[in-house]
This record gives sequence, structure tokens and C-alpha cells, in this order.
Amino acid sequence: MNILLLTSRPEAAQRLQRQFANVNWTDFSLNLTDYSAFDAVLIVESIECKAAVENETEAGGIYISVFKVWKNFLAGKAPSVKLLVAGFFELNHPNYISLHNLSSDFDIATKINQALPSNEPWQNQIPVAGEDVMEKLNLFYEGHHRDGIIITMTKVRQCLNHAYYDLNLRDLSAERFQEAWAKTLYPEINSAKGLNARWINYAPYFKLMPFYYRLLNVGIEDFMRNLSNIFSGSMKLSERQLASKQQAFIDFDGFNRLDSIQLELDQILNRYVNPEVAGTILVIDDDLTFHEQLEAGFPTFRFGHVYAINEIEEALLRKFDIILLDLQLDPAEDRLIGLDYIPLIKEKQPDSILIVVTTHGKTNVLQEALKRGADSFLKKQEFNLRQWNHLFIKATGGKTDFEAEWLAVSKEPIEEEAAKILVIEDEDDWFEKITLLRNKHKYQLTRALTPQQALDLLNEKRNYFELILLDLYFKNCKSEEDKDGLDLISKIKEVIPEIPIIVVTKDHKYETVIEAIEKGANDYLRKDRYHATLWENRFNQYIELKRLRTVVNKFKMS
Repeated sequence: MNILLLTSRPEAAQRLQRQFANVNWTDFSLNLTDYSAFDAVLIVESIECKAAVENETEAGGIYISVFKVWKNFLAGKAPSVKLLVAGFFELNHPNYISLHNLSSDFDIATKINQALPSNEPWQNQIPVAGEDVMEKLNLFYEGHHRDGIIITMTKVRQCLNHAYYDLNLRDLSAERFQEAWAKTLYPEINSAKGLNARWINYAPYFKLMPFYYRLLNVGIEDFMRNLSNIFSGSMKLSERQLASKQQAFIDFDGFNRLDSIQLELDQILNRYVNPEVAGTILVIDDDLTFHEQLEAGFPTFRFGHVYAINEIEEALLRKFDIILLDLQLDPAEDRLIGLDYIPLIKEKQPDSILIVVTTHGKTNVLQEALKRGADSFLKKQEFNLRQWNHLFIKATGGKTDFEAEWLAVSKEPIEEEAAKILVIEDEDDWFEKITLLRNKHKYQLTRALTPQQALDLLNEKRNYFELILLDLYFKNCKSEEDKDGLDLISKIKEVIPEIPIIVVTKDHKYETVIEAIEKGANDYLRKDRYHATLWENRFNQYIELKRLRTVVNKFKMS
């Protein structure tokens, strides 16, 4: 029997290892990436964490509870692995071991067999020993009295984007680089150092988490160190310092690297720290790439994974909303062996939606799958993220809604409804440019000439918008410094918090862009860099995101 042990108490580890000498114990390691080989994970709480966050720098650190985040991780990545929590509460629970009452005849194998799976909601039945690490990780993301980590990253990212791409930092002369350093890079020294300090303070919490390897894979430690080093020095540098600094920025490639790190942190937040689960999907397929494609494409769903036919029956012991079944599960077999498993799946999980996913387009094969009990089929070569997401959401709501949606997907592409866009712009020529895009994409545009008109439209219940395009300057502004649009951003977010806002501006000042993002804008486009195709893509990206969120929210409310 293989058990992974996480504890900061050497005496507890020694006691467990002595009493259960027949167990193959493995200590938790930061480089551990595959948990499927373990029968169980045992966490002895509370865990000592030598963090350095505000008032938590006392010798010996603080004591925290980590099992809830571990439970979220195992539920998604290794659901067959049981999670046990050990501690000193007097508690009778299938997943809890009381170290006070650990008798010599305690059978740990039986305990593991009787423990509830990680994907069942038992986390609130076990008390938290110490401070909940979820609260600590949320502080990392949200901030204390300062900006949250995403806002801080956005500031640094926009700064690097401006330096690398707008100013073409790689090809600047020494004189021009001094100007770029003084006006663009140096002003963000505090943001860069703050980002590094935030990571240093909270890294001890992340290092107790099973997903830490993902941050190692994107080089977060090295990135933060280098970021702090290159954002250092005075505003005025010597010629030699300038040459060294410019080369350091070129070698750093900070913009692209920060992009990868921010993506990982976002996924960790949404999957493990504050997971929002729309439903559960079991994928039965021998194609590892397809499993990864689904995990990456549908983060609001929790997945179970089966890669071989001998794993199917055990996986069906858990309840899933949706089961995706490949037909050619055994490459050694000429026939489509997946067809034989359809009756078994429907017998074990009669309420689940069974969808055959295949590259086979032969009508007789698909008809045979439906005849044996499959609810529908999808062709892998016709993978469509939006359509499949709609379909999966409908599947979690029941067969009636699902069947209507599947018929629409399987027969023809979903008819796109015209996207409703509110354009807050008082310049006629710029509104005309937007209307030209409407002709191609069938956007339904509503125009507001002033901030007050915009608020009036947004407050009318009959109006529904999926995107807002916002100019920052209006003709009634008293001066260039009066940016009515900036004040409007926060007012819009008070009315409709979830609506995406793209600032469309002639102002390319870096400070203006950062202020707009801090107030709640999602993106910005510069009028002096108008490009029809790029702007269309940006609009469609946010419209798509808004529609997906709307579908998920409707599902949650139903």
C-alpha cells in the first residue's frame, strides 16, 4: 500500500511509520507531478508554515490547514486517490484519523477503503486545525490594503508590453533607451518589486500545495528573482549601466513569461482555491492529448479520466453528469470495442448523458451507438469549444434540454445571434468605423453620445448588452485632463459588474491605460492603431466570454 504523507511534525511521521510498517510511505515533494500511484494522501494537521506575511514573521511560523485545497486538487487530477486527515480532534469521520485514539490494532487499509472520495462534498464535516490556507491564498490574489496580484501583474505586463513592442526596446539607441527607462520602466519599479515581494511572502503556502510543480514548470521562482533585479537602480543611469540594463531586459523576455505565469495562477485560483464546478465529466479515451484538450478547454467542469478498458468498471462507481466514450479504445482490435461498453455504462449510470466521441463518420456506426443506448455522438474532427460547452451545460440540466441542443449542434452550426454592443463615442467618424465592422459580423450597435446617456441606457431593464466600447474623451470635457470615460468605468461596473469594457482611445499614455484597467476596464485599443481584423477578433473574444459566462450563470440559477 502506497501513502503520500504531508506533515510538519516529525514525531507524528515516526509514529505512523512505526505503527504501519507494512505501508510504503512517501514524503511530499515539490517536484511531485503524478499522484495516481498512491492509494491515499495522509495530511497531519495543522501544518507549520514559516511564512513572512505582515505580522506572521514570528519564529516558528504559523499553523495552517491545507486539506481543503488538496481535496479540490485530488478530485480533479487523481480522484481514485483517497484523502485522509489526521489530527487531535475527537472526531468520528470516514476521512479523519484521531491520533489521540489510534489503537495498536487500527487497520489503515480498511480506513482507506471506507474513506469518502475526494469529489464528494465532505470537506465541511472536518474542522479546520489552524488557519485555513484558502484564506491565505485568497489574500495573495486579492491583496491586503494594496492591489491584488492580478492588478499588479497587469501593471507590470502592460509596462513590458509597451517597452518591448510599442517602443521596440530591442533596437533602441542608448539615448532612446535612457528615455524609455526613465519614462516607462523606472516608474513601475515599485510594482515589479511589489510583485516579487508578494511572491516571496506567499511562496511558503504554495510550496505546501500539490500543484506547485505547475508554477515550477513556468519558472516562477527564476522570473520573480530576475524581475526584481532588472527593475532596480536610479532613474539616471550611466552609459555602461544603460547598455547592461537594456541587454538584461532583452534576455529576460518578461512579457511572454509573465503571460504564462499569470495563466497558471488564474487556473490554480479557479480550479483549486475557489473552484466553480458546472458539472462532472468522465472521459473514456486512450488519446492522452484529447484528455488534455478537454481539461484545458472546459475549466468549469471537473473531469474523471479512463485511458484503458480495464479501468472502466472502477471509474463507473462514481457518479458523473456526462460520460464521453471513444469507440476505438484498443488499437490492437480491428473492431470498435467501445460499442460493447455502451450497455454497461448505461446500466451503471442510467441518469448520465452518454456521448460517443469519435473520428468515425460512418452513419451506420453512429446509428449502432445510438441503438445500443448512447444519447448522442460528437465528431472529434469537428471540435468546437463554444458549441461543446453549450452542449455540456445543457447535459447537466437534463435530457430534454440536452437533446434539443444536440440536434442543433449535430445538424448545423449554432445560428449566432447578433451581438449587442453599446458604443459610447461622440465622434461620428469613429462610430462610422465601428458600423463598418457591424456589416460583417451583424453586430447590433447602440450609440451613446455622453456618459449620462450610457448610464441611462444601462439602467433600463429592457436593454441588454454583451460588450461596451468606451471612448475616454468627450467634446464637453473642459480640458484634455478631464477624462469622463475613466470615471464612467467604475459607474458601469456598479450597474453591470460582469460586462466586458474595451476602452477605445486616442490617449496612448501608459498611465491612462493602467488607470482604466484599475477602474475595471478589460482591455484597451488605440485609435491611432486601428486594424479592422484585429479589432474584430478582440470584440468577438469578449463577446464569446460574456456569452459563456451567461450560460453558466443561467445553469447555476436553474
